[in-house]
Amino acid sequence: MLHKSIMSIERRRGTLKQYVTTVERVNGRLRKRYIGSMDDPVVSYLMRTKTLANANRAAREADLRNEIEIATKLEHHFVRLEKWSAGWLVTDGLVQLIDSDTLTQTPSTAITMKPPRIKRFKQTCRLANQGDEVAKQELEGWIAATPGLYAEATSLVAIARDELLKFASGSPETEALLRSKLDGISASLSEEVDDGIGRLYAEAVSLAWMDMMRCGIGALRVSTDTKTAKYWDAATDRATRRWTRIQAEYQKYLKQVRKRSTS
Repeated sequence: MLHKSIMSIERRRGTLKQYVTTVERVNGRLRKRYIGSMDDPVVSYLMRTKTLANANRAAREADLRNEIEIATKLEHHFVRLEKWSAGWLVTDGLVQLIDSDTLTQTPSTAITMKPPRIKRFKQTCRLANQGDEVAKQELEGWIAATPGLYAEATSLVAIARDELLKFASGSPETEALLRSKLDGISASLSEEVDDGIGRLYAEAVSLAWMDMMRCGIGALRVSTDTKTAKYWDAATDRATRRWTRIQAEYQKYLKQVRKRSTS
């Protein structure tokens, strides 16, 4: 079985002339073959073409490695976004308990807590309404942290949006088109409910969808680099799962809003 060959230039003893040879693996054995003298225009052209092809291949591999490195950093923002979106149902519930002017104020202190799960939040609210002092104190702590939680969620969405557009945009025109596309999807998703949390959810869903498309396009590109192909296949699977989960959380949020509006 014949595998790819490696061309090289060498000198022979007793002469200053350069010769081109190639080493091939044939049936498991390395065999050296003489191509010709570098003085031969055909051989010289062949060698230059081979050198150029090797340089292009090396540059392409470097570009692919750099692209994967940047994509890995970008994915980190969407992993954080997904984790936070799972708590926005609780953030929405907390928003209903505070003054809207308080929510828009810039938090004066750093966030020191993560939102509880929806089951625990509802149970604490129920106990607080029944006069449980411990539950009241816990709920008051959550309410005090709500502006910070809301600001953090808003920041996560904005950062994910900017980083995604930076990665996907090759020109100002492309960036403008992608921004317009994202705005259109977000506006369509938030038609049913138009509040702060709803807009955050709608944009998170649209961003996760576009990130899934970005990874899918990367996986569809023809590449002879096995490592790159495996990366994009796996990245597409992860992005699809993130979009599915964020979309599911948004549907839970819409259900909660509908229930609240009819009660």
